[in-house]
Amino acid sequence: MAKPAQPVTAESPAKGGFHLPGGMERYIVIGIAVLGLAALATPVAIFFGLRGRTDKPAAPASVQASVATPAPAPPPARPAPAVVPAPAPTVVAAPPPVVVPAAPPPAPRPAPVVAAPVREATRPSQEMEAPIVPVTAPAAVPKQPAPPAAKPSGKRWVFKGRVYDLINLSPVYDAKLSFMDPSGREAASTVTKDEGMFEVSLDALPKGGYTLTVYHMDYRPKYMDDINPPFDQIDDKMRRPLADAAPVNKPWVGSSDKPTKRDFVMVPKTIE
Repeated sequence: MAKPAQPVTAESPAKGGFHLPGGMERYIVIGIAVLGLAALATPVAIFFGLRGRTDKPAAPASVQASVATPAPAPPPARPAPAVVPAPAPTVVAAPPPVVVPAAPPPAPRPAPVVAAPVREATRPSQEMEAPIVPVTAPAAVPKQPAPPAAKPSGKRWVFKGRVYDLINLSPVYDAKLSFMDPSGREAASTVTKDEGMFEVSLDALPKGGYTLTVYHMDYRPKYMDDINPPFDQIDDKMRRPLADAAPVNKPWVGSSDKPTKRDFVMVPKTIE
């Protein structure tokens, strides 16, 4: 039979080596177990910690909608390029056909000149004389004779009077008066003096009378015989329209018994 184990005490150390005091072995075993558990628990804790960060539960749809980033605004539409109508094709007119003139026909060759046989000179008696045609000068056209001047009867006609302006009634000074006989010749002339007065003496005509032409640098080449009542007694509004009227003048026929008084007016070139 085996012998019961005897307790080991301090006073009686175990045989063959070092022995821990009683109760210390239990604590050492517990510490080693704790350290082993701690060593195992640390990597497990790290694993679950990392997994918790990566595999978080998804947020609700409502939260995601509120937190969702707003969609970027669409880019502005580019304006459509302007359509430029294609230019109409330029129609180039075909140049007119060049007409080449036809070559002129060749000039005919001159016929060979055949010398005529020389005849013997004929005697003057045998030659024929050409008829002589008399040349007559053209008949002269008789000139139309000028009308004969009226023969003076030996008596005189004396005309006297006054020349004044139709518009302002002022006397016309230094106007030339030319008296023409029926043949168109100037019989006499005179110039108006102060106050437009004139006096001229002419040969008395057996028939008809003289015509008068007037000239002044400031007046028109016409005159108007004075009327009854005279122009200087008519209103200005009635005289002015007569400036453009065609005058009707009677021939100058005088009297051999006494001077004939005859006044007339002239029309200025510029009417104010």
